[in-house]
Amino acid sequence: MKIHLGLIAYIEPYYRQSKISPGFYGAKAFAKKMLYNALAEIEKLNKTE
Repeated sequence: MKIHLGLIAYIEPYYRQSKISPGFYGAKAFAKKMLYNALAEIEKLNKTE
């Protein structure tokens, strides 16, 4: 679920903001952090098994 939300958050700025708006790159950076954290959680779960 977290990966799904991260992917939506990563793609959404392309449709809702222009590339020259200040929030565009901030939203992409936030989405990258969200995806990184979700993948880190999955990796952590795989190591414990």
